[in-house]
Amino acid sequence: MPIFDPPNPEAAIRDWIFRFFRFLAEDKFDHAVAMFDVAVYDKGKFWTAEFLRYIIEDLNFGPDTLYRVRHPEGVVYSDPDSIGESPELYLHQYDDGSGFLLEVSFPLNGEWCELFARVEFLWQEKSLMARLHDVLVP
Repeated sequence: MPIFDPPNPEAAIRDWIFRFFRFLAEDKFDHAVAMFDVAVYDKGKFWTAEFLRYIIEDLNFGPDTLYRVRHPEGVVYSDPDSIGESPELYLHQYDDGSGFLLEVSFPLNGEWCELFARVEFLWQEKSLMARLHDVLVP
C-alpha cells in the first residue's frame, strides 16, 4: 500500500507502521502483509501472513526464549495507541534521497518490546513504496 505524495514523509511513515501494527492486534495478518508493495523476503521467498506469524511467535519468541519466560501467556499483539509511551523508532533517510529505512519496535503484551521491524520505503515517482526487510531482535 503505497503512501501517495505525502507532504510530511516522516509522519506518513509513522502513521503507516501504526496501521500495520493495528492489523496485527486485530489478528488481520493478511491485511498487514498486503500493506507491503514488495512482498519478497529473501531469494524468492515471500512474506505471507503465516510466515510473519511464525517469525514473530516461533522463531523470535518461541517456548525456549527469555521473552516466553517473562510472558508465559505467549505473544499478545497490542494496539500501538493503547501503549502510553512512544516506540523505539529510527528513521534513516538515504543520502541519495531515494527513500527511508525504518527500524521500529513491536507493540506486544502491552509494551514496546525488543522485537524490531526493518522496513524500507523507496520513492517511486511521488509515492513511497514499502518493503519489509526483516523482523528481528537486534
